[in-house]
Amino acid sequence: MRIDTHYQYYQRDGNWNFEPVKTTTRIADGTLDVTSDKPARISLPVNFGRYRLDVASADPNGPETSVDFDAAGMSTPTPIRPTCSKSRSTSPNTAPATP
Repeated sequence: MRIDTHYQYYQRDGNWNFEPVKTTTRIADGTLDVTSDKPARISLPVNFGRYRLDVASADPNGPETSVDFDAAGMSTPTPIRPTCSKSRSTSPNTAPATP
C-alpha cells in the first residue's frame, strides 16, 4: 500500500490549524508461500514515498503483520523484516501479501 499524507487546513475561533489526512492506495497484491526454515523474498519497484507491507495468513485465525517503510530512490534495496503477531506450527504456510 502506498501511504499519501495531505494536510487539511481549517479555521477555528479565529485561529488557523491543520491536520494530516492519510490515504492508502493498493499498488499490488498476491500470495507468498513460505516455510519456517527459509525466509521469503518480495521484490517490487516503487516510487519515492511511504509504503506499508501487509502480510496475513490465509487462515482467518492465523498470523498477520504489517510494516511501514520509506522508499527514497536508493540504488540498492533495503531489506525489511516483518514478523508475525501469532505463531503457527504447520509449514509450509501461505500468506497473502499486500504491499
